[in-house]
Amino acid sequence: MMMLLYLAMFGIGLFAWTFLEYGIHGFLSHIFTTFATPLHDEHHRDPHAVFTVGAWLPTALISILVFGIFGMTLVTTIWLGIIAGFLSYEF
Repeated sequence: MMMLLYLAMFGIGLFAWTFLEYGIHGFLSHIFTTFATPLHDEHHRDPHAVFTVGAWLPTALISILVFGIFGMTLVTTIWLGIIAGFLSYEF
């Protein structure tokens, strides 16, 4: 029973990634000019031209911190789903 709950939380994280990506890319990147605007423009010219190590490193560090502090919980399983969504988006 608990495994199904963890799977559901993972699914919620995957689903949440869709809205996070829309907010990050669709809203923030197209409305505001930031330090990342030149990279974002290049991404639209050639989606494979921009290596997003700038996004991978903070994501990895935050994940290590989250799991180091909280361990494996239902909420951190949602985080795993969000990260899985991000990985699938990147690949």
